[in-house]
Amino acid sequence: MSTAGKFFKLDEELIDQIVFGMENQEMDMILDSREAMVISSEEVEDLDEDPERYLDLPGWGPSDGFMLMEQFTAGLHNPACRQQLREALSSGRGVFRKFKEILGAFPPVKELWHSFKAARMRSAVVEWYNSLADAAEMARYDENYEETEIDDLALSDFTIEEEVLTDLPAMLEAEKMNLCANLPGNEALAELLFELRRGLKSKKTTATVAGEFLYLSARAPDGQLAGFAYGQLASAGGTRNAVCRLLRVEESWRGLGLGSELLEKFSVAAFNRGAQKLILEVSGSGLDFSINLEERGFVQLSTVYLLEKPKLR
Repeated sequence: MSTAGKFFKLDEELIDQIVFGMENQEMDMILDSREAMVISSEEVEDLDEDPERYLDLPGWGPSDGFMLMEQFTAGLHNPACRQQLREALSSGRGVFRKFKEILGAFPPVKELWHSFKAARMRSAVVEWYNSLADAAEMARYDENYEETEIDDLALSDFTIEEEVLTDLPAMLEAEKMNLCANLPGNEALAELLFELRRGLKSKKTTATVAGEFLYLSARAPDGQLAGFAYGQLASAGGTRNAVCRLLRVEESWRGLGLGSELLEKFSVAAFNRGAQKLILEVSGSGLDFSINLEERGFVQLSTVYLLEKPKLR
């Protein structure tokens, strides 16, 4: 008997139902192709009575979920979260619970995970449907859907623009603490390096000409400050240059490509103001970001080393 007359049509609502059924580990869910809806197999008295009507959903079990978590973790650019997720995946027991708990500490990455998982499961449903359509000689599902890279899933939700950061002192303090964390036991030295590198003295900062400074903020949809780029434009030898003194993304918002987007827009803003060159200082957590700088055309100018005075015996 031909199935052409009763072949069901896939749409977004049915895709959501199928995905939900695939994830249901407590009940055996099937597709009623006549009604185009997902139901429990317990609702049907005799599945063999009409085998063409009731179809198994795409296979999805714990091993599939684990593989998806591995793929997500491998593509994540948030160093802190990625390392914790890797440790959870290799822990052997309670993997799914630990994975979920870690994501709870990184809200933006958690949002990425949900989007990533939904996209991959949606793709699995469409592939399953098209295989059925081919067998029935029916039209395939034209999803017009382009798979998105992990880093781009939530980036468009942020607003990056030039503004005066009223909470800059707090962010500067946070950056200084980050430098201290990279010099354990040398907090005084870290603070000195912080002041020297940025040329900032609290009493002099407000006296500097405001027009020479450039601030760009990255804000989440709720207005929360997720990151910022701070720098200064100055002329030397007849050439106007820009220095990006601080480029920071809050830890919970890392892994979205936000730092790269901030740097790109800071560069455009600086060059539009007449800068011929852009200098970027990188330290602390920014070292993880520096691996992408050469791909953007940056050239490494120097490296800073630390030598402590030997203790007298």
